[in-house]
Amino acid sequence: GAILLGRCADCRIGLVGANNRNLIAAGTAAEVLSGINLVDCQRVTVSNNYIGVTRAGNRIFPGGGVAGIWVVGQGGAEQRHVLGGTQPGTGNVIAGLRNGIIVDASSYNTIAGNKIGLNAVGNGPLPIEYECVALYNQAHHTTIGSPLRGGRNYFASSLTAITIQGADNHDTLIQNNYFGLTSAGTTVLPQGDGVLICNGAHEVTVGQFRQFVQASGYVPESVRDGTGGYGFNPRYDPSRTERGDLFEGRDPRYSWQNPGFAQTDEHPVVNVTWN
Repeated sequence: GAILLGRCADCRIGLVGANNRNLIAAGTAAEVLSGINLVDCQRVTVSNNYIGVTRAGNRIFPGGGVAGIWVVGQGGAEQRHVLGGTQPGTGNVIAGLRNGIIVDASSYNTIAGNKIGLNAVGNGPLPIEYECVALYNQAHHTTIGSPLRGGRNYFASSLTAITIQGADNHDTLIQNNYFGLTSAGTTVLPQGDGVLICNGAHEVTVGQFRQFVQASGYVPESVRDGTGGYGFNPRYDPSRTERGDLFEGRDPRYSWQNPGFAQTDEHPVVNVTWN
């Protein structure tokens, strides 16, 4: 990497302000495969860096490296890095690479306030070939986004915005991010899949979603618009349903808290949104 930290703690890479950021041309043209590598480190803050983009933040460097930020731990070690931040000016701008941020076998990290696959202004796309954020191999207890507006991530121009891979990648919280939108939230930008959970990674459970709702004040769509969700009703006549099943549609009785059948906190949450 252009910046490589190994087995260090309590370090900072980049500070708020145009004169305090690092400008990194990660890619084969610069003979740098990744912008910033953190290997077996703890509590590193990476903020306000331009990785793969020019100083103006509106064009990419040629070559396309593997990742803008690559975090590597051992066995899911608790490392508590902050990649970006929740205050204005703390986010990183990453584009022109195969992946934005990769976290591998490192846990309890926060990814917030970044523009990945957008220009620095946030009004246009810049390419990310594969994934904006990828969590692999025990990258559990990762927080992506924040209830604070300054902590919102913006993802665009990638094959998949967020990939969570592996059974050991549990307790991931994804909140208050924009997918395939400008930073103003008014214009659609190109974007493939939003969130891909694969190879044994677990869905969000009822208990995890309840904690998220309590912490963020988020109101699910099925509750917010007053029309309700879909629910299972064994007494409902299947011939009256569009798909011929037993799910009774759009009734205020049904929500993520009451889908019409019993759930514990360990079951996957349902009835959150239909968009």
